Amino acid sequence: MRSVYGVKSKESGCGLGVDPICRGPNVCNFNCTYCRLGRGGMMVSKRSKFIAEEDLANDFMEHISDAEIDHITFRGTGEPLLAENLGDIVGALRKLTDKKMSVITNCTLLNEDDALSEILKFDIIIAKIDAATETTFQRVNRPYGEIHLNDVITGAKRARETFKGEFHVKTTLVGHNIGEVNDIAATIRDLDPKIIHIDMPTMPNTGRPLTKKDYEAVEKAFRGMDAVFEESG
Repeated sequence: MRSVYGVKSKESGCGLGVDPICRGPNVCNFNCTYCRLGRGGMMVSKRSKFIAEEDLANDFMEHISDAEIDHITFRGTGEPLLAENLGDIVGALRKLTDKKMSVITNCTLLNEDDALSEILKFDIIIAKIDAATETTFQRVNRPYGEIHLNDVITGAKRARETFKGEFHVKTTLVGHNIGEVNDIAATIRDLDPKIIHIDMPTMPNTGRPLTKKDYEAVEKAFRGMDAVFEESG
């Protein structure tokens, strides 16, 4: 497994992805229906050390060229905050580059003070919110153990209130949750993110296919907010 890899985005340009989990199959506390890594993997709720920060920094040095990249995004084979040395990894990479670092998180672990303190070391937090009701949350995100939607919302609010950098939200809309898009948009609006990343993947096992009316409903629900629309396969 690669702990560092190239990523491209029409919004952000060229960058590097950093995976502090670096496991196959994936390690996460969610088993989302739309996960690009497929269903299954190892479900955990406790933080652990998966890769030494020194090893990841060495891998990073083999990939980086400051003249070619403009951002670094922490994501990969699971929820990044499950890596208990996430803060140490960020610190190690700060010594190697001055590029902005972002992290995509499902926010569940942000109710723990140690995880919250580590995420504050990033320049951009991208909080994942895909539901406005517990029923839809369980159906779409399929969390491990006793994790509930309120854990996500509370964690996101803690980060929003404490974080001094850019706070973004990412939502993935599929057949299983498109019916509550207005409520999802309202939940996100309350968090007052700088940017909302809206992903509408076209893939099986996520409910009925999205229609033109669905896309129109999404545009209407997020009107007035700074939204970036994405579409993944």
